[in-house]
Amino acid sequence: MSKDELFLIIICLMSYVGSARADRWIVKNAIRNQDSLKRLGFRSVKELHFKNTYTVITNDKKNQDARELDLLQENFGTKEIYPDFPIGLETTPQVSAAAVEESWHVDKMNYSAFENKFTGEGIVVAVLDTGVDTQHSALKNHIWINKKEIPGNGIDDDGNGYIDDVTGFSFNTHTGKVTDTNSHGTHCAGIIAADPQKKDGVKVARGVARGVKIMPVQVITGKSDAFLSEAAE
Repeated sequence: MSKDELFLIIICLMSYVGSARADRWIVKNAIRNQDSLKRLGFRSVKELHFKNTYTVITNDKKNQDARELDLLQENFGTKEIYPDFPIGLETTPQVSAAAVEESWHVDKMNYSAFENKFTGEGIVVAVLDTGVDTQHSALKNHIWINKKEIPGNGIDDDGNGYIDDVTGFSFNTHTGKVTDTNSHGTHCAGIIAADPQKKDGVKVARGVARGVKIMPVQVITGKSDAFLSEAAE
């Protein structure tokens, strides 16, 4: 595998995972008999295709009991059923202006251990989060570009199943628009790859691996919950 084919996936968004009881489930196997599924009280949401096929199902009544899940296993011959928990962002902790000015997270993350040792050159880092501000002055030179895609023509030029995924993709809007809706994704991308600078009087610390390219992958808008299955997709 060449360096430009190596993708390091960093999931920064999962600040919390939903409660222990789920209303959506990920079932190994494609479920073709929707009538049988409906009789059990479920409906299909979508399929996920990896090495195996998985069906995301939901029950509009809250909190299925264990017997219903047993019936799924008996009727569809699957032993693998996973809760499709909601994922989202916790409330951002309050940090003093002085701490922000001094970029307190640099010491917290022990940046000095990485200084000039690991540049990440040739690696693409997919940041699964709220999107990324691709024009941010500290990041704009570090954004991955899909050279096989023609911007804005509404065509899947490279045939990968995603239209206009020039700088990434949004699994919320199913478009190539990866504009950050919360700032959380931009913050995480900055920790990874930001150029050191001052912005509006506030110091922006260097990223730990400024040689990487950031691929923004929006899986949550910052305004509502997404699901684990969307991050997996």
